[in-house]
Amino acid sequence: MIHSLDQIIPFSRRHPNETVRQILQYDSGYVKDLFLKDSRLVFSEDCFNEICQITDGHKDEWVKPENCASFLDGLKRYAVPYLYDFNNETLRSINQERLTAIRGD
Repeated sequence: MIHSLDQIIPFSRRHPNETVRQILQYDSGYVKDLFLKDSRLVFSEDCFNEICQITDGHKDEWVKPENCASFLDGLKRYAVPYLYDFNNETLRSINQERLTAIRGD
């Protein structure tokens, strides 16, 4: 469980030595994707609330190119950093479910 944004996510491959706070500044979408794909990533309630404050208003600014030689050129690259706003009830409920499972409530 992540209790502080100054912790490192131990199983993060893209950002192995960066704190959650550092990653959120430029690639909060990665944290969201990792959170959804890996149930080991759980944030304390205070930590999740802080993530919501930091990412408030974040949005992905990627725009699909108009003239693409191939349809693949018009697809967003997987490893490209993007911003994501965590103020989302689905993410909050997933985190709450994981917290409940850890506590054994």
